Amino acid sequence: MATKIFMGDMPELMEIILNLINNEFYSLYSCALLSIYPVLESKVEEWIIFQNDLVNSNRSYKSLEYHIFNSLFKLFVESGATLHKLDLYFTDYGINSEIFYSLGEKNYFSQNFQDLSFYLGPITELNTENAIALLKILVKNATELNSLKLDGFYPDYEPQLLHALICIIKSQEQLRQFSLVGGGIPKEFYGVISALENQSNSLQEVIIENCAINTEFKVLMNCKNLEILRIKD
Repeated sequence: MATKIFMGDMPELMEIILNLINNEFYSLYSCALLSIYPVLESKVEEWIIFQNDLVNSNRSYKSLEYHIFNSLFKLFVESGATLHKLDLYFTDYGINSEIFYSLGEKNYFSQNFQDLSFYLGPITELNTENAIALLKILVKNATELNSLKLDGFYPDYEPQLLHALICIIKSQEQLRQFSLVGGGIPKEFYGVISALENQSNSLQEVIIENCAINTEFKVLMNCKNLEILRIKD
């Protein structure tokens, strides 16, 4: 396989990789992307460095990353895999609109889907359109989350994205764990923390880090079954 990388035979290499994981969807959950991808990423990077000069390698590498990521994600969706956990980094990749359509049409997020984690990041790096599109699908199709984590939160997001984050929180029927990790110590949350009022009967654990406390935090006083509250600025 190493020979194929350095010969530039990438179409065949991709076919081999995708065929190898083609029958593993029902036993591999969201962690499969994380366990397979770093190795694949390393090999793709080696191939690009060998084929291109340093000026053009980054552009080519990002393009291949995009296609590899979307190919793997599409295979998971179309296979009818059972998803338990989803971690997404919106600063790294864009998700093809065709995949969003499939997610909505096939009701991909079943009752087994329990754990959702977003890394958002600075507005200059964030793929806002992708984030909003996916959040809208989740609001309609993933209402039984057990755990929701928002990482790299900044207060200067577009109003549409802030509204989408509020909606995903409010739409939950049995949210037990909520985590918010700020980027740059945000002082304003524009209703994102206040949205937890809808989860006052189910929340058992709330962890908030790298955030300045403001009046929105008062809503946590109404959480009747809260067992763990950790706030670290």
